[in-house]
Amino acid sequence: MITFSEEKWKKIENTYENWWNKSLDRAVLLPTRYGESKDLKMPVIEEPIAQKHFADPAYSTDAIAERIVYDVSRQIYLGDAFPYYNMDISGPGIIAAYLGANLGISSTGNIWFHPMDNRPPITELSLHFDPENFWFQRTLSIIRKVKELSEGNMVLAMPDLGGTMDILSSFFPGEELLFALYDYPEEVGRLVEEMDALWINIYEILCKEFAGFKGYSDWSGIYSKTPTYIHQSDFSYMIGPNDFDQFVLGSLKKSIAFTPHSIYHLDGKGELKHLDKILDIAALDAVQWVPGDGNGSQADYPEVLKKIVQKGKNLFLFGHVQEILRCYELLGTTKGFYCKIYANENLEEGIEKIYALSR
Repeated sequence: MITFSEEKWKKIENTYENWWNKSLDRAVLLPTRYGESKDLKMPVIEEPIAQKHFADPAYSTDAIAERIVYDVSRQIYLGDAFPYYNMDISGPGIIAAYLGANLGISSTGNIWFHPMDNRPPITELSLHFDPENFWFQRTLSIIRKVKELSEGNMVLAMPDLGGTMDILSSFFPGEELLFALYDYPEEVGRLVEEMDALWINIYEILCKEFAGFKGYSDWSGIYSKTPTYIHQSDFSYMIGPNDFDQFVLGSLKKSIAFTPHSIYHLDGKGELKHLDKILDIAALDAVQWVPGDGNGSQADYPEVLKKIVQKGKNLFLFGHVQEILRCYELLGTTKGFYCKIYANENLEEGIEKIYALSR
């Protein structure tokens, strides 16, 4: 059902590999819009898949996979877009559930993770991964069924695994983990090491499952012929430079070095104090800067964008065409831009405008 030729895939592979290698002289644009679906049979689930569907076992993994392939089949792929589906349906930081945290759904339909029942004190807490874990097996079942139905002619994103400290915070209610940095630093350090090893183990297993698709991606939507990941540490928003060095930086370096291609999701002004250290990670390929609610847009922070580019990192940008054009005006180039463009009535015209900047 997914009509995307081998010739188009070869072009996608070449374009994105040049982007990762920083040899592409133009922006990569990822615009899509829905086309007609009258020739496609409506799946059992008659609405787009959301986190509530993953969280509710009443929805079978086969039915979820059928709806995913249905939606990918009816997309129109413009610019550098390709058949892709975002597996953020399992919620941000799903590894927490794979390790035994409780998975819950909020009143707004979003997945959140909470400490397991009767969680031992931090001095006795140790994290373990059981491959037979219900939520992990549910993830594998969806991946395998999507691969079967699509015949692998698409890219299915890596679930939003979460960053080490973000995952750990799911096992500590409220501000407990922040207090533990000072009350039990050795225990937090031990858990960070455990989590790093578990993260890599789970990532490796999932990469093997994705091997039958046309490439790899994550919730960023970026294409890569080899495994990739968009890393993050939202927890670092709340800590200072010393705690970042002790509990986050080493872990971040380890996971970035392990993934062949990498982006860092810099989320909120509170993370800017760590930016220089993040940019010094040689293996990091690109950065996405998200100012946060009420703090303006990416283009309102020219000093941040310039610092990222001057350190030789690519930029993951998002927004309407005008937002991308503002970033071009600030930096004088679109080289290294990876742009997720919001659809509007002048989408094709906007794409041509951005492409024309490099001609």
